[in-house]
Amino acid sequence: MEEAKVIPQKRPASEAPEKEQTPLKQHHYSTRSTTASHDNDKQIVPRLKPLPYTTQDLYNELKPPHKIEIINLLPLANGKVFYTTEDHPFNRRGFKYTPCRPNPYLKSLMYSTTDLPPYDVRISYFDRSQGCYMDDQMKAITTDQGWRTARTNIGLREGNYYMEFKILRANDFNENDCHVRIGIGRKEASMEAPIGFDGYGYGLRDKTGQKLHLSRPVEFMKGGFRTGDVIGMLVELPSLDIQRKICDLQIKNKIKSDPCEVTLDGNSEIEYDKDIVRDQIPIKYKSQLYFEQYEYTPTTRMQHLLNPVTVFGEKAIPDKDKFKPAILPNSKLSFYKNGEFVGTAFENLYCFLPPNSEQSQNPIISSLKGKHSKLGNDADSFPVVHDDGSLGYYPMLSCFKNGCVEINPGPNFECISDESLKQKLADNQIKSLSERYNEKVVEDIVFDIIDEIESEYLDALEA
Repeated sequence: MEEAKVIPQKRPASEAPEKEQTPLKQHHYSTRSTTASHDNDKQIVPRLKPLPYTTQDLYNELKPPHKIEIINLLPLANGKVFYTTEDHPFNRRGFKYTPCRPNPYLKSLMYSTTDLPPYDVRISYFDRSQGCYMDDQMKAITTDQGWRTARTNIGLREGNYYMEFKILRANDFNENDCHVRIGIGRKEASMEAPIGFDGYGYGLRDKTGQKLHLSRPVEFMKGGFRTGDVIGMLVELPSLDIQRKICDLQIKNKIKSDPCEVTLDGNSEIEYDKDIVRDQIPIKYKSQLYFEQYEYTPTTRMQHLLNPVTVFGEKAIPDKDKFKPAILPNSKLSFYKNGEFVGTAFENLYCFLPPNSEQSQNPIISSLKGKHSKLGNDADSFPVVHDDGSLGYYPMLSCFKNGCVEINPGPNFECISDESLKQKLADNQIKSLSERYNEKVVEDIVFDIIDEIESEYLDALEA
């Protein structure tokens, strides 16, 4: 049997260059290896191995980013102090970051996913506008600028979850410039604009109580809300199995719009790749360790939904077949005001799993051209990136000119007077957002173990 040829990704810096080097066939620098098993001349492209950690890395204390108090803010009645953070990377320009630590038990991976305190559902250090200021517990945000937005560190992928937003300052009669918005958004939603600005988010406005999506306001909550109000939010998403069926139809039909004309058979076989693939590499930033990954970025089709009119100098997009994003059946976003049910603001939220999300910086998209994808699609015309486990809808908070809002993920809620909601929370039909944190910790541990097993296998092939 012919032995597989091993193509090294990079020559180690310590080795001298060879006099003659055979030209390499096309491959990518992904942390995942690829084996062209359908070729007679088999090739194994080794994974990009992380740099070994130092002894000092093992003993470095995991600390939150350095906080700087903001002193020129309009003071709150409760005396809450706000901070900004520095000396850490921000998720932008097609890349995102997750804290990691050396792990001697992972012989090939060498690093494992971790988190920074406080260990709870909170505002993300990395996934927010730099103009957002947070309190010490990372639950409340404000700004002294125009609209600035922050996402939580935990997203929702399936199931029913409830949370509260306490309005600390907004829409007051004597402070007309202070405003907030609350809602949910995907990874691609802009942090320099309010929630509901684009097609990736769904928001609720304080001044009029209007709901917003694609910057289109619709009447919803009469009288809106202001300082002192507590707004409850219930997010309902279908199971990932249902979502994968929809995405499977999109891939089979090579369409990124809604495959609503195709009947969903509950017993049909799904070819959609269920694997969570985290293409990540450990890096050091300001003496702290982080995993760097490709981030999901806005697509031209979704941006065209926001601005359907082409301006001078832009390439025109024909509107003969208007793009309709795929939707999640039975998905809902409902709101409560001071414990009382207001209504369902949004239904049939947009799908977020690939091919409905893309990574503009991911070289796999270009390297797959002309090859047959693992998912059974023609990669030359319909490239599909992997789900890395971070896709979903994230609770989001937006502030404008000293507006201030705080998220309460539970399990102890301030205002629940709706009996139906109380019963569903007691029966665990609806979970508090706080429960999602422990679920995410377990997911990260499982994914680390899977990545280690795969890395050990690939290293054995290379040996």
